[in-house]
Amino acid sequence: MAKAELDGESCNCGLKTREETDNHLVLVSKATVDKFPAAGSTAENKAIFKSREPESETAEFTPRIRKDHPNFTREAVQPLIDKTTQKALLVRVTGPLLFDSEHFIKNHLVRVNNWEIHPVLKLEFCEAGTSCKANSDAGWKSLDDL
Repeated sequence: MAKAELDGESCNCGLKTREETDNHLVLVSKATVDKFPAAGSTAENKAIFKSREPESETAEFTPRIRKDHPNFTREAVQPLIDKTTQKALLVRVTGPLLFDSEHFIKNHLVRVNNWEIHPVLKLEFCEAGTSCKANSDAGWKSLDDL
């Protein structure tokens, strides 16, 4: 799931517009997707996504990186996710691993830990569904190429 973060995070000086805030990607394992499979209706899927999130990691598209990567948005990623049967897109994410101390000390989150890929510098998705391998470039497409 890709979601806009319009609550005014400290890393973005409390700003709250789409242009000035991060887009969060909720990353989960195949085991989590299998444990909480997508359903038919939008309402049912919202509950399922809420069940997946405690087992998630987070990756974030930041406003500064989006200047050079205009496709690094929720609007570009969510349709790719929505096309999949389980509403879960196989991705490879490149970026620094950052410890989010603000959420460790206060404003606790419902994800598995406080480490996040922040900012995302490269995002690739598997065009072939689920047949891509992490150690091969076959089948992967860069979000920059959309």
